[in-house]
Order: sequence, then structure tokens, then C-alpha cells
Amino acid sequence: MSIKVTMDIADQRRHNARKLLEQCDTNREFAAQCDLKGSQITQLLGENFVFNIGDVIARRIEIGFNKPEFWLDMDHEADFGEQESLTMELMLDAVTTLNSVLKKNKIQVNNIDPILYSDTLRHILCTALTIGKVSPSQVQSTLTLAGISKATR
Repeated sequence: MSIKVTMDIADQRRHNARKLLEQCDTNREFAAQCDLKGSQITQLLGENFVFNIGDVIARRIEIGFNKPEFWLDMDHEADFGEQESLTMELMLDAVTTLNSVLKKNKIQVNNIDPILYSDTLRHILCTALTIGKVSPSQVQSTLTLAGISKATR
């Protein structure tokens, strides 16, 4: 399974950020919502933009507009039926693989803090959406980074 890439990340971020800008009355309103300076908006989103939107500013914009992490990086113009189906398939895959890896490591789900479990699952899903698949090794790495180990049995 793979995700179709239609434009490079810089163009995708700018395109999506401009869509968000359309929801605001002014550049200043957009900037305030994202904790940025008005001049940055022109430099990032103007007709003759000077800079690309980097990771830090992309995440700040997503937070400012209550969008999920990596929302700016994704194509939202694609066929939503196909995209929704792919996302649902990846979500199911993420939950199934996470629970399988936990079981293999003899870690009981009910012994994990629900917020930590949710955050871990969200991280796995974000990675899966980026690379287009869920792998047990990716899940194991995420569990290790989250501090979920045999200690939580």
C-alpha cells in the first residue's frame, strides 16, 4: 500500500496553509492564531513568497488551527473516499499491530495508562500515514520510545 504524492512537501504545506488563510479576514489574524508575525505570513504564503514552511512553523500552524499533526503535509484535494478508506485501513492496521506487539511482549493493554496508549497509537498512525504502512518493528520502536516495556506488565 502506498500514498500517492502529488506535489513536494513545500508546495503541499503552502497550498494547505493558503486554504487556512482563506478562513481569516487578514494576514494579521492568521498570524495571531498561529503565534507568528504578520510579515512572516507574507514571506511564507504571499504570491512572491521568500521562504518555505519548515517543520516548526508547520506544526505551529496546525496547532493554531486545531489540525492534527502533519495535516499541512497531506493532500486534502484528493478523492476523499479513497483517502478515508486508506486512513481507516491504516488505523485498523495500527491498532491490530500495536496490540499484537504488546501481546508478543507479554504486556497487557489494561496495565498501560490510557493517555500513553492513545498517544502511542497516534504516533504510530502518523508515521503510518507518512510512509503508507504499519510495521511491527516501527511499533516496537515507538513502544520503546514511549517507555512501554516489560516494566508495564
